[in-house]
Amino acid sequence: MKKHNQKMYNQFGQEYQKARDDRESDRLFNEFIEIPSMIKSVKNIKGKNILDVGCGVGIHAAEYAKSEATVVGVDISKTMIKLAKERFSDTQFFIASADKLPFKDKTFDVVTSSLMVSNIKNLKKTFQEINRVLKKRGLFYYSDISPIQASMESKKINDIKIFGIGQILNTKTGIKRVIGSAFKDKVKSRDFLPGMNIKYVSRTLESHIKPIVNSGFELIDFINCRPTKKFKKLNPELYNIYNQTPLFSIFVCRKK
Repeated sequence: MKKHNQKMYNQFGQEYQKARDDRESDRLFNEFIEIPSMIKSVKNIKGKNILDVGCGVGIHAAEYAKSEATVVGVDISKTMIKLAKERFSDTQFFIASADKLPFKDKTFDVVTSSLMVSNIKNLKKTFQEINRVLKKRGLFYYSDISPIQASMESKKINDIKIFGIGQILNTKTGIKRVIGSAFKDKVKSRDFLPGMNIKYVSRTLESHIKPIVNSGFELIDFINCRPTKKFKKLNPELYNIYNQTPLFSIFVCRKK
C-alpha cells in the first residue's frame, strides 16, 4: 500500500495539489476542516523543533513556522517535496518514509502528521520511529479519519439509503438490522483524480489506541474536528453534517 500510494503521489502530485489549490468541491474538507483544526490544536510551539511527517506540499509546516518554531517536513513523495521546496523555501523538506526517519534520537520537541497514518498498515512501527526522534515528554499530534466515521457503513433499505452505525428497527415487523462496525478496520480505495487511486485504512478507535500505548506514548487529548464558518457559506448541507458527525479527529500523544 505504501509503495502504491507513493507511486500515485509521484505521478499525479502536481495535478492533485492544483485541484486542492483550485478548491474543487471534494477538496474542501482539507482546507476548511482538517487544516484549521490541526493548526489550532498544535499550541505553544514558539522556539520548538517541529517535525511534520507526511508534509505534502508543506502547508501545515509553513503555518507552524509562523509561530517562530523551527520546522522540518518529510514526505515519501519526491513530487510533493519538490513542490514544498518551491512554495516554502525558508523551511527544510526531505524525502523520507515515516517508519525510517533520517534524524537522531530525541531531536524534536513536537511531531505532527496530518491525514497520513491512513496510508500505513503497521502503525506501531511508525509510532515507535516517531517516539524515537521525540525528546522526553515530547508531543505527537496526528489527524485521521474519525473513528466514528470509520465505524459507519452505507445500507439501502427500500428507497432509503442510510449511512451510520447502530440498529434499524422496522416498527411494523419488529425486525432489527445492524449497520456499521466498531470492531473491524476497512481497507478502502478512492480515486482522487482520473488514474490516481489511493489506498487507505479506515480505522476503529481500538486500532488507534493500541499502537499509541504500545509505542511508548500516552493519549492526553482527543479532538473531533469541526468545519469552519467559511465552509458553511460554501456548502451549508455538508457543514451541518460534519458539525454533528465528525469527518476527522486529532489524537494528541505524549512520549512517556
